[in-house]
Amino acid sequence: TITYTSSTGCIGTFQITVNPTPAFTLSNPPTLCAGQSATITATSTPNIYNYVWNTSPVTTQNGVSTSSVTVSPGATTIYSVTATNATTGCSSSQNTTVTVNPLPVISGGTDICLNAQSQLTGTATAANNNAWVSNNTGVATISASGLVTAVSIGTAQITYTNTLGCSNSVTVNIVAFPIITGPSAVCVGSTVQLNGSGTAASWTSSNLAVATVNATGQVSGISVGNATITYVTNTGCSNTISISVNPIPTITGPNAVCVNSTITLTGSGTTASWSSSNNSIATVSSLGVVTGVSAGTVSITYTNNFGCSASTSVTVNANPVITGANNLCLNSTLQLNGNGTAAANSAWISSNTGVATISNTG
Repeated sequence: TITYTSSTGCIGTFQITVNPTPAFTLSNPPTLCAGQSATITATSTPNIYNYVWNTSPVTTQNGVSTSSVTVSPGATTIYSVTATNATTGCSSSQNTTVTVNPLPVISGGTDICLNAQSQLTGTATAANNNAWVSNNTGVATISASGLVTAVSIGTAQITYTNTLGCSNSVTVNIVAFPIITGPSAVCVGSTVQLNGSGTAASWTSSNLAVATVNATGQVSGISVGNATITYVTNTGCSNTISISVNPIPTITGPNAVCVNSTITLTGSGTTASWSSSNNSIATVSSLGVVTGVSAGTVSITYTNNFGCSASTSVTVNANPVITGANNLCLNSTLQLNGNGTAAANSAWISSNTGVATISNTG
């Protein structure tokens, strides 16, 4: 009771009731891993209070007016709840801290060649038991130290757990060795194109003196021999192909023929084909026999059984024209003339010297 006395000596009284502040219990949430959630509850007996939540830093629970909240903070957060007695207006507050540990980070190669291995590592200290687990051991297995072994083509999810109880996962992709397609032989001085499945990382040759290969898989023959071409994909998987570099054939034989006459050309190695660049000037048989058709120059190409080719130029000369009288009296002479320059030897010949003879000048 409060008593008040005025200057006149009169006394007044006022009755004040002192109410207790709300007493309640706040649950202690567990330590969380990033992405996990927990429920914090304020309880009292009897449950007669109104609750309002506040957080630092601010979260979606800020201002929520329920006795419990489910939280999933991205980082360690302080949660404060104020309990108010609606009858007395008295209130009190309590705080609790929700600690959030980050998820572990897994590093290492996740594209793995069949039958190969890849070492994975995880941040923080690995859990004592089942730190590394594969969900598909038919595709990939993993050791206690994080060494992945590729078993078959496909994908597997690898999960890592640290001593904080936090886990993270990565997907490993087990890929087949690449396939190389293209010719296995090339001629000296020529190129062939190889193609590899997947995305190329590199092409290399085991013997640059025999064959080179560029970044797109084009092989150039340098000298006769064999070279191994290795193809590596961006996943690190590789395959090889053996390339034979074959010699360019040689052509021997005359380089000129008369119209309606023949010459024989010979190609080194085993013959595959002969061809003429212009059959109206000269033709060539499968045996290399060239027949002059009309005056001019043609290219005769010879291809051996390796597919390597060589060419030679053949000139087809027109037959000379003879002018002069074609009747002659016994014991008389006449002059014949041939166009062009006469041959150095036996330019003029008689088929029957018992009937007519001819001198070197016609």
